[in-house]
Amino acid sequence: MGRGGLAAVSKLAKLLAMKTRHHSITANGLTHHVRDTAPEGELRGVVVCLHGFPDDHHSWDALTPLLAAEGYRVIAPDLRGFGLTDMAERLGDYDMFDG
Repeated sequence: MGRGGLAAVSKLAKLLAMKTRHHSITANGLTHHVRDTAPEGELRGVVVCLHGFPDDHHSWDALTPLLAAEGYRVIAPDLRGFGLTDMAERLGDYDMFDG
């Protein structure tokens, strides 16, 4: 097997070794869902991936394993009212300055 093949096998091993957990965090009366993917071995840093409207943490499904394979912990929350995170009761609760 050549160098390229060994590199591919090494990357595949890293992908298989990553650990994904799902957390629930309660803040401001709402339960927030967070997907937390960490590499096996040395951690190079943390990447927080925030989705846009009207998506959820699945927006980052393709990127998450690539970042984890490179040694990054990837945190992808579902923002308020999307995915598995609670929806606020009042429209005003979504105001960035008063909510």
